[in-house]
Amino acid sequence: MLVSRNNVVKIRKEMPLDRACLLGCGVLTGVGAVLNTAQVAPGSSVAVIGVGGVGLAIVQGARLAHASTIIAVDIDEDKLALAERLGATHTVNSATEPDVVAAVQQATRGGAQHVFEAIGNARTAQQAVAITGAFGTTTIVGILDSDATVTLSGLDLMMGKRVQQSLMGSNRFVADIPLLVDHYLSGRLELDHLISSRTSLDGLPTALENLQAGRVLGRTVVVF
Repeated sequence: MLVSRNNVVKIRKEMPLDRACLLGCGVLTGVGAVLNTAQVAPGSSVAVIGVGGVGLAIVQGARLAHASTIIAVDIDEDKLALAERLGATHTVNSATEPDVVAAVQQATRGGAQHVFEAIGNARTAQQAVAITGAFGTTTIVGILDSDATVTLSGLDLMMGKRVQQSLMGSNRFVADIPLLVDHYLSGRLELDHLISSRTSLDGLPTALENLQAGRVLGRTVVVF
């Protein structure tokens, strides 16, 4: 593959490539959203809506940032269990919890200081604003449709809420990838459990079907 030198970075030889492949998109985006875009401070409260591959990386970014409370919100119990294994201190199943906003507000005493939306859905983006506490920040990590709208009420403005987008984790590619490698090799970043399965190119159609059906926890890695 021929690429620009701006898209290439050297990593440590001991880094397994089937783990390194996770860094280039999902992990870089999720961890970067926390550390680069939102710059979550130690002791902060964090909520993550959607704990697929990117959301799980956000959970780990919050743990790396030493957030005191990390709440994972999803409709899948298996994904929530994995989020808890990777650092979430609380989980909320939005399929069974009648009032997600109230549940998060109770866990954070009024709303999270940082809320990350990792789905790319206008409804959950609006929900993210609702569970953001006073003077807190909503960071949209998922890519919304170009005509989607997220509204702020007068009360939201009076509460000092802030809404921002994070694109690819506001990454500094050449610096961030080696840092993530160091985190993994030092045991601070968990990548092994982000891989739910491995497949060959022949198994790609099945892997895509599982992804579409929501049966993938984390990521499926194609091994050549």
